Amino acid sequence: MNGLRINRNKVLKYFGCRSRRSLSLTNRFRVQGSRLRLKGAGAASRFRVCSSEFRVNPSSSQKAQSSVNSTKLVTGLSPRYFFLFLIPLLFALCALPLPAAYAAASVELEWDPNTEPELVGYKIYWGTSSGNYTSSKDVGKTTTYTLTGLDEGKTYYFAATAYDGSSNESGYSNQISYTVPYSDTDGDGVPDYQDAFPSDPAETIDTDGDGTGNNADPDDDGDKMPDTWENQYGFNPLIDDASGDEDGDGLSNLDEYYAGTNPVASQDNLEPDAPGLAAPANNQVVELTPLLKTGAFFDPNSGDFHSATQWRIQRQSDDVCVFDITSEYSLTQIDVPKLILDDNVAYSWQARHYDNHGTPSPWSAKRSFTTQVDPDDTNSNGIPDEQEVTTPSDLDGDGNWDSDQNTIKCVMTGENQSLGISFNDSSTVVGIESISAENENGINTSASAASAASMPNYFPFGLINFKLIMDQPGDQAEITIYFSEPAPQDGRWFKYDPIEATWTDYSSQTDFSEDRYAVTLYLEDGGDGDADGIANGIIVDPSGVGVSASAIGSSAGEAAAEGATCFISTASSPGGIGEKQVSSVWKVIHGRELAFGLVLLGLLKGIAIVMRRTKQRWEQIQRRYEMYHERGTRFTANGLISPKKVKRIKNPL
Repeated sequence: MNGLRINRNKVLKYFGCRSRRSLSLTNRFRVQGSRLRLKGAGAASRFRVCSSEFRVNPSSSQKAQSSVNSTKLVTGLSPRYFFLFLIPLLFALCALPLPAAYAAASVELEWDPNTEPELVGYKIYWGTSSGNYTSSKDVGKTTTYTLTGLDEGKTYYFAATAYDGSSNESGYSNQISYTVPYSDTDGDGVPDYQDAFPSDPAETIDTDGDGTGNNADPDDDGDKMPDTWENQYGFNPLIDDASGDEDGDGLSNLDEYYAGTNPVASQDNLEPDAPGLAAPANNQVVELTPLLKTGAFFDPNSGDFHSATQWRIQRQSDDVCVFDITSEYSLTQIDVPKLILDDNVAYSWQARHYDNHGTPSPWSAKRSFTTQVDPDDTNSNGIPDEQEVTTPSDLDGDGNWDSDQNTIKCVMTGENQSLGISFNDSSTVVGIESISAENENGINTSASAASAASMPNYFPFGLINFKLIMDQPGDQAEITIYFSEPAPQDGRWFKYDPIEATWTDYSSQTDFSEDRYAVTLYLEDGGDGDADGIANGIIVDPSGVGVSASAIGSSAGEAAAEGATCFISTASSPGGIGEKQVSSVWKVIHGRELAFGLVLLGLLKGIAIVMRRTKQRWEQIQRRYEMYHERGTRFTANGLISPKKVKRIKNPL
């Protein structure tokens, strides 16, 4: 430094610091190379998290803690008054329930050192939303630091700064991000919190809770009917259906199993022949919505005809049934609906025919196919690439960016238009696996004239396809859909049946918010509207806000129709979203509520004491004024003036 003094204003501007002291240092102090980066990563490397250094400690846990530095709590109280106030407050805090411990992880950061001689140390900043760092740590003059207490499943954003001995701090380095993975002790791809056997890679589910995983259990649902027998006759091996009577002959399914009789066919009518499978070919790679075909119907009874076909698809890895539909419309071929199948997964499928008496044929032989990798979702996040929301949004208005939360998933539904599906208020929904928007012009309405007539006139946000993962098969779900703009006043919620190509007004199971920016849906796994047709822990739902033709004449319908011309087929540029204003105050205090509460209470107490003392002082001044007024003494704001000091002017007359 050698006495060199830099212009104070220029230095402050250069460093971006808040210090107002005169500075005397070289103006070359900055983050090394303008960017912090990984040690040994090369000169061109930017600051980032070293993937080889990431470590998650699944056995560690972190409990919420809160402390207040008494030297920083400014209340204006003397120690005696402060502790008289603090003691009852501590008793009140002790009565509050402590938050449950949660899984925590750690990550190790590393960066190249600065070379300036003025360097004293570094600070690490991090938070759960991009560019908003809610926590920081002075790590001293070191180039590595292990940050602990990170929550599994959350995405964190990191940046670093360097500082000198005069508390001058550089600007932020480039930002990096890291999503903390969920613990998976046995490495089977299923997180421990979803895995019934977290230490056994061969098992993940135990439907009947008998302690034996479904892969090893011959009777997954514990109904005393073996899974192989239930699969043979079309029963669900994951649901206890022993008391049912499929063929109506007075014998329960369990009795039919013990008797060795056919539980789905009456003895008075011969069953149709098992169908042959025509397409796709065995072990073929298919699209995510493949066309399945069977051979022609044949029945030995004269006059019997084909009335329905049952289609079933099972995931080969765990035999979970993902699609089980009996259709009177799709007799010898069916298009598998969207989102039923996952990409790059092997499945087996079979079918059986029903005659006009309701008697089913035996199941066909099984065939296998594998789905291709989804070309429209290259990052595998469950959202088509062209429909991803690329600008920050907070559709649910909770003060956190939607992209930083695991309980909401958003999609563009048109130019400058989006929506988000949230399961934050549901204890039965584990996650949202997929979501996409669809132009209603491409929806199949060829089943009948009646189905086309029942279709709403237009959809302000298009048809929304989403896939929910439930905690247990048959669970009911409560989800909320948030819109970037209000739904039309005359809009109602319609569900679409992709198999029968029919529409159903589902408004009785929905609840629109007063401002029409949100709608809450109540769904049931395997119930009405679940497109996979089975209680399997998965809900696939194609539905959306629709406006019928009868409502077009209303002013609200006309206004909404003007904004409904652009659907997802033309939404190549997401553009603006029209998201609600994010509460910056909440972003600051989120996670520090207890500390802020303590400070606020201390300040309020201090203000109360100051006001009380001010009132006492004012009353004292009033009493003195009255006293001196009676004595004839002159009273001023600065004190009292004695009559002897007042110069009196004699009357010249």
